[in-house]
Amino acid sequence: MRNCLIELRAFAAPALYREFDDFRPFSFSTMARLDAQAPVSIAAYEAFCHEIGAARLLDFFARWPVVARRVAVRIEQWIDGSQAMLTRTRQLEAELARHSGDPARWPTPTSQPDGRSTSR
Repeated sequence: MRNCLIELRAFAAPALYREFDDFRPFSFSTMARLDAQAPVSIAAYEAFCHEIGAARLLDFFARWPVVARRVAVRIEQWIDGSQAMLTRTRQLEAELARHSGDPARWPTPTSQPDGRSTSR
């Protein structure tokens, strides 16, 4: 999940920053900060996070459809991967339960060319 969040952050950050730049008062905009060396307002950032989380997220994705699509695709991939991992874990659990009486009979993991591990 952490890798998924890192990827989501990486491709959504430029669009979110643009939205934040437009959201905050002009006195805190990028150009004004460069000109006047004004401090960044934590209150403005917190207000932006609250507003985008509460009401503007759908509007954000409507304005940034490529970001919306990439977020949707990446989350679907994460769900598919998680489901596959759970399925495999349940299979291994059933296999181990069958062999649990004698540790010598437990399946031995072997590495596949694609990096997945299977039991024998």
